[in-house]
This record gives sequence, structure tokens and C-alpha cells, in this order.
Amino acid sequence: MPLKHELPARGNPSKITIWQHCFPVQSIKRFYKDGQSVEVQRLGSKGTFDASANNRIFCAPRVWNQRAEHG
Repeated sequence: MPLKHELPARGNPSKITIWQHCFPVQSIKRFYKDGQSVEVQRLGSKGTFDASANNRIFCAPRVWNQRAEHG
């Protein structure tokens, strides 16, 4: 059963981050091949695709606190 994240209050008045990075953005950027993106291959998929560090593939629904995401 997948973990459910806690939803923010209606309208998200506290501006809580919903999608958080699994890896720090700067760490992903170290692997940029052309200064713009990394090449990603999903398990179970034959092809690859390019993705920037802000792509949702590197994110998960909120599972830790807001301070951990924004420092």
C-alpha cells in the first residue's frame, strides 16, 4: 500500500511544498550532460529521456517536513 502524504489546508495558505525532491537539485545538476539536463532511464522501460533537475521524476509526494526541503 503506498504511503499517503498529509494534504495541506484548503488553498495551501502556508505555501507548503507538495512535491519534494528525493535528491538535492544541486546533486542532480552535477550529472548534467549539456548544462541543461540529465539522461534518465526508467526501470522496465527500453528508452531514455532527458530531464532537468526540476522534473517531477526526481520528486515524491511530501513525506518530510517543510524545513528539510527549503533549509
